[in-house]
Amino acid sequence: MAGSLKPNVDGLGNEVIATNITFHSTINGSLFDGNNTDSFYFMDNINDFVQFTIDKPINIWALSVTDSGHAADYNTTLKIIEINSDSTTTDITSQITQYTGATAPSTWKKCICKLPAGTYKLTRAGASYGRLDAEWYLEESSSSSVIVPTNLTATAGDTQVTLNWVAVTGATGYNVKRATTAGGPYETIASNVSGTSYVDTDVVNGTTYYYVVTAVTADGESGNSNEASATPKAVVTPPTTENALLRVTMIDSSEREYKLPKTEIDGFISWFTRTVGTGTSVYQLNKVMTNSKDYLVYDKIISFEVIPVA
Repeated sequence: MAGSLKPNVDGLGNEVIATNITFHSTINGSLFDGNNTDSFYFMDNINDFVQFTIDKPINIWALSVTDSGHAADYNTTLKIIEINSDSTTTDITSQITQYTGATAPSTWKKCICKLPAGTYKLTRAGASYGRLDAEWYLEESSSSSVIVPTNLTATAGDTQVTLNWVAVTGATGYNVKRATTAGGPYETIASNVSGTSYVDTDVVNGTTYYYVVTAVTADGESGNSNEASATPKAVVTPPTTENALLRVTMIDSSEREYKLPKTEIDGFISWFTRTVGTGTSVYQLNKVMTNSKDYLVYDKIISFEVIPVA
C-alpha cells in the first residue's frame, strides 16, 4: 500500500500486500493503493472482477465511498473463487464469513474474514449490484487473534454446576464445553451463550465434571479457557431438633451413623458442600455422646442424610 489509509481499530493486524493483481472494467489498482480517491465503482457491472494473490490468511476491510446512498446500498456479499495451482477453480464462497449491512459514508467495515493464503478471483454473487468501495485494507488474520476467556470457575450445587468467567472484548457469544475426564475430550453443551455465566443442570450428583469455555467473535472462535471442575452433591437441610442421626455412605458402599447435636451436623454439612478445591480434605467429628472423635475423608464420601431423632 503506497498510501497511509487503514482502519482505526484496536488490535488491527499487520497489512498483507497482495500481488499479481488483475481487474476488469470499473475496477482499478487504486483499490489497494491506500489513497481514498472515490474513483471507481466496484462490482457495478456483472463482468467486473478483481484477482490477486496473498501469501498469508487475511481479513478484508472495506472503506465506503463518500456518497451516502451508494455507501449504504452497495455492500452485498461477493462470490469468492479460488484459483488452484493447476489453474482449476473452486467456489469457496460458502466457506468464508462475509458481513453486509448498512454502511455509513467514509467508514471502514470488515467485509470478508479469514481468507486463506492463495490466489482468488472475486466477482458479483448474483444479479444485484455488489460492492462500491473506495479502498481495501488486507489485514493479516490469525486463529489465535481471538482472546481466550479467563478465570473460569465452577461451583457445585444439588444436580447443577454454575460456571462464571471474565468477558472477552468483542465477543458475540461463548461456547461451553464439558468432559468427565480432566483435559478432555470436551463436548459442546451450550453454544453462543450471551452472558458470562452458565448453569449446567444436566448433571448427576457425585460425578465430577470438567469445563472449558471459548469466545466467539467476528474473527472466529478462541482457544479453550482454563479448565474448571466441580462435583454436584445433594444438599440436605438438617432437622430443627437438637439431636439427629447423621448417616454417611462411603465409596465402598458401607454406611456410618453418628448421633450428633445439630451444631455438629451443621459443621459437617458446611464442610462437605463447600466449593471444590477449598477447605480441608478431612473432617473431624466430635461425638459428644461418647466423648470420642471420628475422621471422615472428603473423597471417600458418596452421600449423606440427616435423620431426625425423636
